[in-house]
Amino acid sequence: MDLFNLPEKCRQNAIIYYCGSFDPAHEGHLSTVKSAMEKTQAVGAVVIVATGENSDKPNRSSWAVRRQTALELFSNLDNVCVSPWGKDITKKHLLEKAYVINLMGEDIWEKYCKKTKSDFHSICIGLRYSGHAEYTTNLKNTEIIYTRPTVQGCSSSKIRNYLKNHPEIYEGKSPFSGTILDRIPRRELDYIIKNRLYYQSKKPFLREMLGKIKEYITSMLSLIKDRVNKKHLKPTALLRFFTHSISKLKAFFYDI
Repeated sequence: MDLFNLPEKCRQNAIIYYCGSFDPAHEGHLSTVKSAMEKTQAVGAVVIVATGENSDKPNRSSWAVRRQTALELFSNLDNVCVSPWGKDITKKHLLEKAYVINLMGEDIWEKYCKKTKSDFHSICIGLRYSGHAEYTTNLKNTEIIYTRPTVQGCSSSKIRNYLKNHPEIYEGKSPFSGTILDRIPRRELDYIIKNRLYYQSKKPFLREMLGKIKEYITSMLSLIKDRVNKKHLKPTALLRFFTHSISKLKAFFYDI
């Protein structure tokens, strides 16, 4: 699709605007665009790779590499192009020339729906997780469309966490076939492993885990000592505290 020769500005000639970090790009992104184009009958889609830095996503590939990966991922889709610009320039260019539908995931929609005004003509939410995202929104006069991609439950954060929790993959000691890594193009996965992107040794996790255990044990002992001194040590209260502490520890272990 030619960004400089867009269709006439009307709902029947809508263009999808899809911005993300693509860190890493995966089949879920591809499936979301396919589903949105079918649902909205858009004549094309523009994919934008976010250029900004994110402290929550350290040790990732450069914008140029992520954009190249996106180009390869979407190369087989007709009327889909990857913008050579960042999100602000691309958005300004599209809104001047086309009816634009902003495509996003339900995680982004949960925050976006709190706005009172949108720059876009319509919004399409790709449901890749919960199957529903009908949050109450303050947006007025904006068409909201929902679509359910074929590929479900796949996200860049899940892929990054899987790689962080399995550092042995970088040493070739663990097979990745049959895992969420199957959702990444093989060439991209080879690049990630070769450059050790998202790599994190297990040692920091162990230190953090031991620190949490020490923190909860200290809290329990402090409470017990306090209750004993005040002669308010009730078995039911102590049981509730232990149950709460164990549940928090379980939640921590699940996160790592």
